[in-house]
Amino acid sequence: MEEGRDYTPEEFEAMFASQEGSNRNEEVEQGEEEEEAGGSKPSGKVSYVWKYYEKVPVPNKPRHFRCVCTVCRDIKKIMKSYAWSIGTGFGSMSRHLRNDHGITASGVGSQTQTQLSGFMSEQAGGGKPFFYSQKNMIDHMATFVNLEELPFTYGESVNLENFNRLALQPSYSHVNRHTLKDRTMAQYKEQKKELIAYFANFDGRVALTSDTWTSKQNNPFMCALD
Repeated sequence: MEEGRDYTPEEFEAMFASQEGSNRNEEVEQGEEEEEAGGSKPSGKVSYVWKYYEKVPVPNKPRHFRCVCTVCRDIKKIMKSYAWSIGTGFGSMSRHLRNDHGITASGVGSQTQTQLSGFMSEQAGGGKPFFYSQKNMIDHMATFVNLEELPFTYGESVNLENFNRLALQPSYSHVNRHTLKDRTMAQYKEQKKELIAYFANFDGRVALTSDTWTSKQNNPFMCALD
């Protein structure tokens, strides 16, 4: 089998559309049957590579096909194509899948994630595995409650628990008001220590201005601004 030219998605669609649908389907099915009969694969099984290639019959050449990589097509890349005929191997096609897309026979079960890797790398988290941690969730909830000036009972909301379990994370469990308060105070103490450590080695001048603000609950409080 020899490697052919590369195709853009538009060129491939035009080439594919030019073939007669009924003849194409008939020849592809015949090719798979004869491949099995030829002994290259056990009877009743077809190589995994055909999950990722589209066979287009070559005009006036029976049993010959142009095989175009559909993974390249799906991620909008220039598509690799290979000449293949019934009874020959497909080493070049499998090498292309392995080297360019990370798809191997042993990893076929994860083909969906492999094909979407280009898309997922642009998403939040870079497509990396996410491991849920109740402790980490409580830390971030404490920060959220603090910034939004919410009551500590926010974490005990049944509606919030149902929302998280049904839409976001089935392992979510409500957060007790005392737990949320303790974590919020712990964050306050941690930031206080950081400020003390920062100013302990600070060699400069600081100007502070006090101002009275009003919380979302209409409670006045005083803060210092630098």
